[in-house]
Amino acid sequence: MLASGYLVGPKANLNGAVLNGDDLSNASLNGADLSNTSLHDVNFTGANLTGANLTNASATGGNFTGANLSKALVYGLFDGANLTNANLAGTYFNPLTLASLSSGGIIGAPASMATGWSLVHGYLVGPQANLIGANLNGANLAGVVFAGANLTNADITNADLSGANLSTSILAGVHATGVTYSALTTCPNGHHFGDPAANCPSAS
Repeated sequence: MLASGYLVGPKANLNGAVLNGDDLSNASLNGADLSNTSLHDVNFTGANLTGANLTNASATGGNFTGANLSKALVYGLFDGANLTNANLAGTYFNPLTLASLSSGGIIGAPASMATGWSLVHGYLVGPQANLIGANLNGANLAGVVFAGANLTNADITNADLSGANLSTSILAGVHATGVTYSALTTCPNGHHFGDPAANCPSAS
């Protein structure tokens, strides 16, 4: 397979390649060296990236829906990327930036996780995550840092948000019936739950 003048395939050496905007859906890139690559807005839908090296890759806006990233090294820039239904089994998932990352239906458990992030109910949750419409009903979100995250229309019914940090998060239309807070929960306006000025969503 040829993309932007590069031969793309299993174990391909693509170190430093510029593939911005290319369609690599369903591509076989298992074991490929994608370190230091520019992958802005690349379509990796359904691609096989098993064991691939994405160290220092810049994949902002990349679409990894249904991609297999098992055992891959993911250490680059992933702002605005979509990892819905991606396979992260054994993945070393430590991107430098993850703002506005979308997910859901994640398969498997990463071998390591970016600081401040966790895998809950198939979603990657952390600071500035895109969790619009996420189903986190009944989830254990105690201590999770949601600072700056977008939870518009998300379902957090009966979730445990004890000690969670929701500062500057967007919670428009969120379903929060039965949510558990604690005095250590930080509400969107920066006040702790229980403070008269706190604006955590009503749990009633």
